[in-house]
Amino acid sequence: MKNVILLGLLFITHFVSASEAADFKTVYQDFLKAHEQSDYPRAVTLAEQALALGKIEYGEVSKNTANLAFSLANAYASNKQYMMAFSTMQQVREQYKQLFGEQSLEFLQVTLNQIAVYPRTQEKRHSKVKAELSPLLNEVISLTNNLAEQSPELAAGAYYELAKQLLQSPLMSEYRRKILKYSELAEESLTAEFGDKDVRTIEMRLVLGRYKAADRKYNDAVGYFESIVSTVNSTLGTSHPFELSAHASLVDVYERMGQSEKATEHCIAIGKMTPWSDEIEPIPLYRVSPQYPIRAARNGQDGWVQMEFDLDKMGFVKNVALIESSSDDSFVKEAIKALEKWRYAPKFVDGQAVVANKLKIQLDFKLQK
Repeated sequence: MKNVILLGLLFITHFVSASEAADFKTVYQDFLKAHEQSDYPRAVTLAEQALALGKIEYGEVSKNTANLAFSLANAYASNKQYMMAFSTMQQVREQYKQLFGEQSLEFLQVTLNQIAVYPRTQEKRHSKVKAELSPLLNEVISLTNNLAEQSPELAAGAYYELAKQLLQSPLMSEYRRKILKYSELAEESLTAEFGDKDVRTIEMRLVLGRYKAADRKYNDAVGYFESIVSTVNSTLGTSHPFELSAHASLVDVYERMGQSEKATEHCIAIGKMTPWSDEIEPIPLYRVSPQYPIRAARNGQDGWVQMEFDLDKMGFVKNVALIESSSDDSFVKEAIKALEKWRYAPKFVDGQAVVANKLKIQLDFKLQK
């Protein structure tokens, strides 16, 4: 695919010419420097100044002015001013619609970006989020389908970006079927355009594997996860977080299929991984909930158990010991039995898997009221 969707600040580096005013050039270069240095408050101030100067230099409606506004919206987002980012991106959308048309790659880009900076706050009611975001999501779905149909060479990038935004959306659960559909289209088109080894292809296979596992289509899930493991192993000199995720998912899926030996193989494989970071803390891969003691359940009794344990180099739980319990031994017995079945990705120090000692955890027993 020759044309790949480029989002965010990739727009901001292309439109300073020798004929521009020195003040604008200075402000704009200072903005770039501030953003590179992650000085986001200063970057916002400079982006606002650059836009004001850009309007004088280029006019209120021009590609350069629209791109400066795009940069300002991204600066707001980097500074966690999401309301400002969202409203500014809406202004950019209106300019892009006028400059490029509604059925353009540029308009798709800015719409995806507006969805990406949507302000998510716990105070917002779901109905308000749905009212604000659903029209944008539906619009970008329609636009993506149209662009993919008109320009097949754009399909892979368009489907990939759409799937990612749907996955990150606060309305993810309501768009579940569409996420699965566009993840499948993205994986198919990315494989055809770039092959198995492209990181976006691998990412979409990880998404699809997780969805298949959630739907209890375990054989399909295994196929996606195993393909990721084999692809990463044959491509990279070091392991990749996607490989760890695939191994972890395979541990979980094989345990659910009742194939503990295969799950163990992937625990061992994780312990032998060449890590992408010298130091990685243990990561839970597979957990089972403890059985509720029958007598305690009949008596309506809640409880908790605090335990200490070690992990070996393969991430297996060892040496479980009781620290404290709120009640009788029945809770302790079930808690230890469950914890001994857990699987972890091991701790890595200086790039080597090591034993992790004296980890602590509390399991709570609580009846639904």
